[in-house]
Amino acid sequence: MMSVKAVVANDTAPDASVWQGSQVLVLYDAQCGFCRTVVQHLRAADRNRRLWLVPRDGPTGQQFLAIHPECKTVDALIAVHCHPRTGRQLITSRSSAMLIIARRLGGWWSLLWPLSLVPRPLRDWAYDWVARHRHKLSPP
Repeated sequence: MMSVKAVVANDTAPDASVWQGSQVLVLYDAQCGFCRTVVQHLRAADRNRRLWLVPRDGPTGQQFLAIHPECKTVDALIAVHCHPRTGRQLITSRSSAMLIIARRLGGWWSLLWPLSLVPRPLRDWAYDWVARHRHKLSPP
């Protein structure tokens, strides 16, 4: 089975030659206007290039989904990162993915990390509410 590291290394993006375990691979829906707006904000905030923002329907996104078919049915943001101590690959989605992204960005974004103390079902309920109304929150 091919690792995510190998998948990203085959992408054509300028920095695709090396995927570092310190980076978070973020799969998002490029067809969603709200999602694209969020990704623009994440790109602007990611001065240390800690995130690898990949459209789900792009080459790297499709390769990832082929390797991890269990993620194909996840209609939400997906973050792939390495556990800081074990180096083991972890896949998170929905509110947990947003918290991992915020923590990795650091700065003011890390102020969101205490939300990890909120039970995940409640956080995911809020994430799902925003997801259901995302088309009203930004242009298509």
